[in-house]
Amino acid sequence: MVKKAMLLLGILLMASAFAYAEEKYTISGVVYFQHDSNIYMNLVTRESFPNRLEPLPQPFGIYIKLTPEQRKAKKIPFKFEGIPKGNYFIVSFQDLNKNDKLDREIGWPTEPFGTYKTFEVMLQWDNVKFLVDQNITGIKINIE
Repeated sequence: MVKKAMLLLGILLMASAFAYAEEKYTISGVVYFQHDSNIYMNLVTRESFPNRLEPLPQPFGIYIKLTPEQRKAKKIPFKFEGIPKGNYFIVSFQDLNKNDKLDREIGWPTEPFGTYKTFEVMLQWDNVKFLVDQNITGIKINIE
């Protein structure tokens, strides 16, 4: 009897763990660009928002080394995978001088960049965030 109860308890615990496992999502789209330099993309959380212009590690950062065909097409698909439910912001930039960062002067970017959903001179988290609670496709970002 005790063995059956322990087995049943173990099955219930495993079932509840699967039921509460954190779902992961994919965010994808296309980046349009004008220059031939490689592209950095950041999927920014509230915590990383102050450093949104610094390259982030995967899965929240993507580095795209452009092929000659992609440079000619002036657009490239992107995909963030394994993203937990939450609020995010996307910013991307082209590294014109190949120093692996977005150069700035008095805080303002001096290299081409683009964002998803909105652009404001004084970015505020509550105005730029979007909710990820399902897969999101068809995002378009223009790097200018």
